[in-house]
Amino acid sequence: MKITDVNTPNQLKDYIEKLKKEFANLFNKVNNNGELYIICDFPAVTDYFGKVSLFILINIPFEKGSYYRFKYNDKWCYLNSLAICINFVPDNSICKIDDINYYNENGEYQYTDELEKQSSKYSQWGYSILESYFKCFFFDWVKSSSTDEKIQNDYVILNKPIDWRNIIISAYKRDLQLKNEDNNKLSCFYLSENSFSLDKLASELIEKANEQTAVGILTKKKIDNITKSVKNTEKIQSSQGEKLCLVTGKAGSGKTLALMRALYGIVSQNEHVRFLTYNNLLAIDIKQYIRNIGGINSKNAAIETLHKFFYKLSKRMHVSSLLENDRIQEILDVLNERIKIAEDILYAYKESYGELPYFGTGESKDIDKENKFIEKVIKSNNIESSDKYEVENYIRYILGHSDINLEENKKNYIEFTKSELQKELGHNVFINDYNKVLETMYLMLDNTKEFVEKFNIKNRRVFLSMIKESENKGDIKDDEDMMENLDNFIKKSSRASKWSRSIIIDEGQDCNIYEKLIIMKLRGSENLIVASGGKDQLIRKSQEIDWRVAAGTPIPYEEIKLGRKCYRLKGNIVRFVNEFNSYYSLTDPINVIEELNNKGNVIIDFRKTVPNYVPINMIENLMSQSKVMGCSPYEGLMLLVPSSGFTDKLMDKKIVIDDDDNVKQIDVSSQRKLLISNISNVNIWNGTIETKSKLNLPRQDQVRCIHYESCRGLESWSVVCLNLDVFFKTKYMSNDAEQYSVEQANMFMDKEVLKRNYALLWCNMVFTRAIDTLYIKISDTNCEFSKNLIDIARNCGDSVQILM
Repeated sequence: MKITDVNTPNQLKDYIEKLKKEFANLFNKVNNNGELYIICDFPAVTDYFGKVSLFILINIPFEKGSYYRFKYNDKWCYLNSLAICINFVPDNSICKIDDINYYNENGEYQYTDELEKQSSKYSQWGYSILESYFKCFFFDWVKSSSTDEKIQNDYVILNKPIDWRNIIISAYKRDLQLKNEDNNKLSCFYLSENSFSLDKLASELIEKANEQTAVGILTKKKIDNITKSVKNTEKIQSSQGEKLCLVTGKAGSGKTLALMRALYGIVSQNEHVRFLTYNNLLAIDIKQYIRNIGGINSKNAAIETLHKFFYKLSKRMHVSSLLENDRIQEILDVLNERIKIAEDILYAYKESYGELPYFGTGESKDIDKENKFIEKVIKSNNIESSDKYEVENYIRYILGHSDINLEENKKNYIEFTKSELQKELGHNVFINDYNKVLETMYLMLDNTKEFVEKFNIKNRRVFLSMIKESENKGDIKDDEDMMENLDNFIKKSSRASKWSRSIIIDEGQDCNIYEKLIIMKLRGSENLIVASGGKDQLIRKSQEIDWRVAAGTPIPYEEIKLGRKCYRLKGNIVRFVNEFNSYYSLTDPINVIEELNNKGNVIIDFRKTVPNYVPINMIENLMSQSKVMGCSPYEGLMLLVPSSGFTDKLMDKKIVIDDDDNVKQIDVSSQRKLLISNISNVNIWNGTIETKSKLNLPRQDQVRCIHYESCRGLESWSVVCLNLDVFFKTKYMSNDAEQYSVEQANMFMDKEVLKRNYALLWCNMVFTRAIDTLYIKISDTNCEFSKNLIDIARNCGDSVQILM
């Protein structure tokens, strides 16, 4: 049998030679038609951090005298082809192992799930190269310093040499489960249909992986900065286990870099760490950096969104089954109270003025007059800010149905809301009623007795049966037995959070109160590292969360202040950003470091063009310039588009419940196609799809095209902002802007100014994504936003290039 090793590092040479002898002995009856490739340090082509230690390809033509067979379930089975990945985990504190989960001393990490996901992702990637059937199997080879246990199962080898025959049998068992059929052949890929040889397949896989993972100058510089020992990083690490570490600073001051340095430092001490952020694309971006740093992998660093983290926790705690029906009634009770407030206002108006005003319907409706009327009657009644949205909504509904009496209208309104809640909450409580899910989880973790009373757990048969099943218990005998089972269930459900020594949180100023409280309850404030941009960088909420306080009590903390200096943006971009913020009195200025002063480009294009124009020449020029600087396409250019105009999509209405129990109907979309024509030498990665969690990692040879809303925390050498005025208008007209204006209400600013400021803060965030060049395309030069932008650009003098 022909055995070839590729890319073998010096430290593995002796092991690979020994491994080749083991395979030669294993396949000693296979004639010379058999081939085997051992590829060392294979680049990670999915979200598996780092490199795959061994990528092994085996091909044995199924012909007379050339086969390898093994016995499984008392019948002979035959190996035809096999693709397996072995990952060396040099030190892991696993102390218990079974067929489902693998536990370390602090918590639980589901290796089987993770390895099956990686198997699937590598299989999809291999399929795209081979263009026919491909299946790859992942295994972990773990050396644990905390246990003498020696085990091998279908996914993991713990503290013992690899038994390659058992690996083959394990792959066969998993292949059978995948195909769900009775088969005595293990065939993970087919070569003959494409006239491939194994040698050619191995070469193709290596070439494509290198293309996909080749990094440019920005990533190399970032990796160098991450692994560099600096004073702030040492401060951050030394605070862990003693007090909360709070990293603060302006946009571009290096907060995320400081967090990645902290992650690297903690992992370097053979500890686990979890990195949480709001933006799924930022999580992808961080993985792009981390994957190229030796020693960091998905076994010691978990990088995910806060929503994913809480979703997994809510699934383990079975919160959805508790909330569905009771929550609907609770929301309807709150709705009835708010309708009563609205009715009192309407009755009072009718007593004073007779009939309610009529503002028309459909396209002829005078929305401005209706808004002014509603604002006037609301203001004169001193309504709580939490009630305003629903009260306004109900009055608007009544004004649009003035031909029906109030009682009939009330009945119709409640029935419609109830119907929508049953339809939506029944499908996904977590997404549609996120805050209530968090509130319930916190109550479970913080006060089990109150939780039991509030939800009448004694009579919740479905929920109790889930606990029994989870705890492998028989019938719950009495209240004491129930409480014991529940306590154990909650501890077990929350144990996964203790897998990591530290939890790192980016954009912490935008967390809501229950996200903060749950994380502190699970891990303790002393094990948290939180980056906060302060009120200037609030996007998700209007009020900054204070991490220095827990349940009203101050907590010990260490604050690392990164200040106002911006290390990412070049001087001309900083000048434009500061002028923009000053013009609208938005935020304090940021400072540029001396060596970046008077550098960089801001181009604002006001020229009249066709709708949804894409400046192909500009994109090609920016790509060329970034390439000269040594940037990969991924680093060199990012295209930002509004949620309408550049994507072919379907729009739907969705019901969500906000933090104040208001029932809101919002527009959601599911993008099908990116409406941007092909640009020569530009391979576009479409990140505009609705379900970001299903996106594959972009390659280094791809340019990201994403919605404005998704760019937070990202950076690129050049950023192209298409139809920025459309994005501004969308944000200004959004429900979130309405909510922001209610929460930020004060006597010096009217509602419209506050809504405008909300949209402007989003624009400010967008501008700070660029490193060297910021290009902005305006579609409507006659709107107020565009006219103001011209004034701002002119105030910047030579720092901004204006195209008219």
